[in-house]
Amino acid sequence: MPRLRVGSQIVQCEGIVLDKDGTITDFERLWLAMNLKRIDLLQGWLQFGPHVRSALVKTMGLDPEKGRIDSRGPVALAPRLYNMTAFTTVLYQHGIHWDEAWARVQEAFAEADRTLDMDRALAPLPGVIERLKLLREAGFRLALATSDNRHTTDLVLKRLALDGWFEAIATGDRVTNPKPHPEMILQVASGMGLEPGRLIMVGDGITDVQMGRNAGTALSVGVLSGLAGADELGRYAHVIVESMLELEPA
Repeated sequence: MPRLRVGSQIVQCEGIVLDKDGTITDFERLWLAMNLKRIDLLQGWLQFGPHVRSALVKTMGLDPEKGRIDSRGPVALAPRLYNMTAFTTVLYQHGIHWDEAWARVQEAFAEADRTLDMDRALAPLPGVIERLKLLREAGFRLALATSDNRHTTDLVLKRLALDGWFEAIATGDRVTNPKPHPEMILQVASGMGLEPGRLIMVGDGITDVQMGRNAGTALSVGVLSGLAGADELGRYAHVIVESMLELEPA
């Protein structure tokens, strides 16, 4: 079985399961732009005032002035359906009937997916593409586990020229239980014909490293290239590294 050096540790594993945003791509750059686009669309359609816009921004944990997203908020931790529900709840609290709010939120999410300028909003983290190539060439099998939906995930991978690089992909819209439940890892492990103990999980979020532990992966690795800090990740990760560039064949 191949050996992988992760920071100061060496582990035997056959596969590496990676989170997407914050691990491979710049999380805040993409998801701040995506959520502000959703809010812009809703404001244009529903003609609500700045107080409703402010409530949506606050509820989603966005800080447009600083370009930041709350690492413990819904955008960082929750799957798409939960985010849609949060949007709808805010609109309902400000006088828009639930059925109308839900329909408009669904439209806004779909339209933002379709019209956001991905070339400006999407960027891989420095050196990550080259590191993925190195790991593949060394014989490690790659999988992806993301709370994003499959449509956007496929679009992102295509834009980054990574389509076909991942042997198995689990997305938030194709599981019953979101992170930190182990379902995503169990799904990709089954697709790869491997036991979870022959995989490691690598992610920038608390729910990523919790999921790895819950699934019984050989190692659950927290990376500091996304939103969560070392103190947050340290409660659940077996090891913390600055980025996935600290993963190398041993």
